[in-house]
Amino acid sequence: MLHHSSSSLFHQAYEMIADCHLCFVATLGRQGHINSRVVETLERSPDLTVRFMTDRKTRKIADIVERKRVSLSFLCLPDRGYVSLGGAIEVTDDLDMKTLLWKDSLLRWFPDGPQDPNVVCVTCRPDWVETWSLSRGIAPPPRGLNSARLSRRGTGWEISETHPNRVGAS
Repeated sequence: MLHHSSSSLFHQAYEMIADCHLCFVATLGRQGHINSRVVETLERSPDLTVRFMTDRKTRKIADIVERKRVSLSFLCLPDRGYVSLGGAIEVTDDLDMKTLLWKDSLLRWFPDGPQDPNVVCVTCRPDWVETWSLSRGIAPPPRGLNSARLSRRGTGWEISETHPNRVGAS
């Protein structure tokens, strides 16, 4: 059983992703395939909102526009743990937002800069967060093989474990 509060798990998830500048973005494609790719995250907020930029002509945007949901996965090397989160997604081409988040490392992918009309900002505000870290004690039984899951419930978060045979597991 986990000995963490939902606020403690949420804070630890943020600590784990705070310095992760890359994550995997997974979407469900038109033919039912899961499409996964790496993106550079430009913002990781304490409320676990994550932002990145991409080109509106990509398969990832087509998947996002059609399904309206994503999953983001972060590998935390110092912890040898991970955080996955997901939920509804927002895509905007707001120039002020793109300029605020812009980094020169993006020029390789977007040589015309944030003013390029095909460059869009993607925002994920999670409604679920899954965390595993043996070093942080976030490794539910048996043998630490499961993770802790937070699910948004109104204005708070509910804890469950991912063990398929436990009550409340998701």
